[in-house]
Amino acid sequence: MVDVVVTGTGGPVVVSASAAARRDLSNVSDEVFAEKAAQAGIGVALWPTSVRADGSTNDRAAWTAFLADAANTTRDLPAGTTRIVLGSGQALSLPAGLTLRGQGAGKTILRLETTTNGQSALLQTGVGVRFEDLTLHLVPASGTTGVLIDWRLDELSFHRCTLSGQTTLAGDGVNFTRSAQGIKFRETGSQAGLSVTECDLTGFKFPFLKSNAATGAQSRIRIAGCHAYANWSEDISINSPAGLLDDVLIDGNTVDSPLRVPGAARLGIAIATGSNCKIVHNTINGDFQDAIHIEEAIDGLLIQGNSGTVSGNGIFVLENNIGGAHHTPKRALICDNTFKYTGLGTTHIGLQVVWSAITSSLDKSVIRGNLLEGFPVGMEDGVTPEAYVERSGNQAVNCTTGFRLVYGGRSFRDNTSVSCSVGLLGERATSLRHTFVDCATSVSKSASGSPVVTYDPTFVYRGVIPTAGGVVAGAMMRLFGSDRADFTEARAVIRQQGSSVDVAERRFSEVSWDGTTLNVTSAFNYIAGSVNVGLQNPGGILSPVTSDTDNSGALATVEVELRGCYIRG
Repeated sequence: MVDVVVTGTGGPVVVSASAAARRDLSNVSDEVFAEKAAQAGIGVALWPTSVRADGSTNDRAAWTAFLADAANTTRDLPAGTTRIVLGSGQALSLPAGLTLRGQGAGKTILRLETTTNGQSALLQTGVGVRFEDLTLHLVPASGTTGVLIDWRLDELSFHRCTLSGQTTLAGDGVNFTRSAQGIKFRETGSQAGLSVTECDLTGFKFPFLKSNAATGAQSRIRIAGCHAYANWSEDISINSPAGLLDDVLIDGNTVDSPLRVPGAARLGIAIATGSNCKIVHNTINGDFQDAIHIEEAIDGLLIQGNSGTVSGNGIFVLENNIGGAHHTPKRALICDNTFKYTGLGTTHIGLQVVWSAITSSLDKSVIRGNLLEGFPVGMEDGVTPEAYVERSGNQAVNCTTGFRLVYGGRSFRDNTSVSCSVGLLGERATSLRHTFVDCATSVSKSASGSPVVTYDPTFVYRGVIPTAGGVVAGAMMRLFGSDRADFTEARAVIRQQGSSVDVAERRFSEVSWDGTTLNVTSAFNYIAGSVNVGLQNPGGILSPVTSDTDNSGALATVEVELRGCYIRG
């Protein structure tokens, strides 16, 4: 039997198995003694006295002996740093049912040093291994890649731990002199039950190692309440198109900017190929290529309630990757996500469903209620006509292009572009009931595109102009070339600036634009005092016209709203 460390107010005291302190618990196991002492309010750790835990002594041999009879036990570890140096072919084996519980992350620290390339420091050899309240820190030898833990069997969990690695970038700023990997998934076969909750993940090239070519199948994965930061390539990524995932929950994590390396993927959260996967309520901030990256066939996908400020793409959905096999994600619900762009690029996209000439990138799905702000393109929609994907209630704000459509269709409806340079850019595209608010150009088309048709849109243009000085016009809606617009209802309203009360309103039953002439008919006037409002067409620009015969000089907010059909020819 190992000795027992009783942790009291004066620090740890070693009590041997035959000491007087055990005379009332004679003939019981160490685990029972620990349990009884804990019930008496005394902290107890089963701990070999040969472990120095001084941060410098190599405690590998003592730890190997310590774990030899640790199956189906809970081992409470005292505070301190234990250094374990693992030679070629060496690893600490974790038997079935083992729980290692420390005094808190940053207090109980296991420093694991690997010496050969590709070596794993910890090896799960039994089902049901758990770590609580401690730090596991991996230091690979210079010039090598090391792995913190090889997840081999079912039921591996980490709770309130710090998992960290020492990864060092070479002087060229591209290659690594040492590379630390975190939790390694099986390349082949199946495993279930990985839980990482309330943990810090930092300093790794890959906190989760699931290679692209791996064909292993993993299920029941929970990564929740964690903080991933200062990693070098990908943060929470289980992106293996050749493998298979099922029942994955990535919930409530905070992912911060990775350390930038040229050529690195820089993915915040990424998954590929599987079923029943949920990415919900995560916060993702920083310089990512994609904050959320989805590829290959995922059947049953929920991306909801995620948010962040990024300098790359927001949400990226792709159907293609390895071996020329193209499989479409389907039954996806992408809703209520909010991303803001702070980068300087011209090509980044808030939410992108990649267009493919081979097959649709999404099928039988819903994209709804997402808010995308400041991106060069708010949302790019590559959904093909044969795939039914409802896209509604999404909003692009202050984007260069609000929405870029390849096809659109009547399932693309009730979306809103606010203060975008171009509200909707299309190619062979149609949309239904799109709302444009203060966009410099509402609808445009690509150079090679067919006409873009917007059925029953709403155009809202707001500007502040003075009502004084007789008739004043303010440019609001620009119509170009051969575009056609037939609005069944138009409304122009003046409000006193800073007030919600209408000063003047005029409704028009028909407004049409045939490419050269603006026709306004059947105006219904509402006039307050001497203030009036109308529409005119100076130089192809639809403008509100205000007049104030009393010259009151007050500033007013002018809002023009139009409903009907708009065709970008």
